[in-house]
Amino acid sequence: MEFAQMFARFGSRVTVLFRGDRVLPHEDPEVGAALTAYLAREGLEMVPYTKVLRMESGDARDADAPRVVVATVDGQERRFAADEVLLAIGREPNAAALEVAHAGIATTRERWISVDPTMRTNVEGIFAVGDAVGHTSGSQLYTHVAVLEGGIAARNAGNGGSERFDPTVVPGAVFTEPEVARVGLTVAEARAAGFEPVYATYPFAKIGRARAMGEREGIIKVLVDATSGRILGAHLFGPNAGEIVHVIATAMATESRSPRPILDAVFIHPTLAEGVQSAFEELVSAMPARMAH
Repeated sequence: MEFAQMFARFGSRVTVLFRGDRVLPHEDPEVGAALTAYLAREGLEMVPYTKVLRMESGDARDADAPRVVVATVDGQERRFAADEVLLAIGREPNAAALEVAHAGIATTRERWISVDPTMRTNVEGIFAVGDAVGHTSGSQLYTHVAVLEGGIAARNAGNGGSERFDPTVVPGAVFTEPEVARVGLTVAEARAAGFEPVYATYPFAKIGRARAMGEREGIIKVLVDATSGRILGAHLFGPNAGEIVHVIATAMATESRSPRPILDAVFIHPTLAEGVQSAFEELVSAMPARMAH
């Protein structure tokens, strides 16, 4: 999505084809819907419920349309003329090029190297991290994930330890403008994991610094477990979201995962980070006792 927005701002006419009702389907639905609507308002043609069938060469007589993407949209076949096509449907592993099978190292059905939470493979003394393990660790293919996994693997390899990688405390971001950021679980993921999530959404439009910047778009959504009061996740769409999310990520890195330090902290006014505290304050009235520890 960063490239789609970038080229649109450069002056290109950009069309985004996506399978569902919003872009970033793995993100919180409110966040994905907000970004989809924002890009549409910027002038990008956002086409939902699309299944790409094939790409053809355009009419040789038409230099403005060297390529044609053929797709079904709501069951109807449509043709989209294009100068260039960016296909963003995920990444494939290249573990096969490493010939890890010769060492007896197991891979997943998708051909990522299989590891446990300590970053150990099935072969004694062999560890794997980063893009080589892909989503096997439960996280995304980020540089900071590889750095974290590498540290865990090195320490476990050096001292025979059992330090574990926890994907639920790893933040991620999409650097559109406004930015998208997340840490932890979505509401649906939390319910699937057996939690009882309670959440609150706070708009950037109510944050003084955002209004002063003229950045009223976006939300901060935080969720906690109704039973324990522990933070389960946070999802942001707004200015500097990739920076602000670290406030919640830091709280989630503590043993208690309590939002109480955020609630008790003094935030400088006016700052965007104040919105994180305000979002958690929205939850206090619903479950004050559980958030007191």
